Amino acid sequence: MTLQRRIDRCTKDDVCVSRSGLADHFVGGFCRFPAGSLDDARLILAQSGDVLTLLIPFAENVLGSNIDLFAGCDRSLDTCDSKFAAVPNYGGFPFVPRKNPFGTRLRGGT
Repeated sequence: MTLQRRIDRCTKDDVCVSRSGLADHFVGGFCRFPAGSLDDARLILAQSGDVLTLLIPFAENVLGSNIDLFAGCDRSLDTCDSKFAAVPNYGGFPFVPRKNPFGTRLRGGT
């Protein structure tokens, strides 16, 4: 899912976009300027309402610019299904046990 929004406010590490919509929808995603404008993109680390925290701030003044927002993924099967409806394309291993059975000793052994 891609949305185009206008940057309303900027700080050192954050940009505030108009009507970003869904809560935490863009965490792990990225933002970039539309084709034909500034050729620059940034990873979105956090989202609080309309405020997006970026991995690296933009060097130029981007206030009032339009920006494309791309949804983030937490690499879980549930998110792949509910957010992207892309379970057939899921490349993870959701059913591998989290606890390694070879990381501990067997009981009763010496």
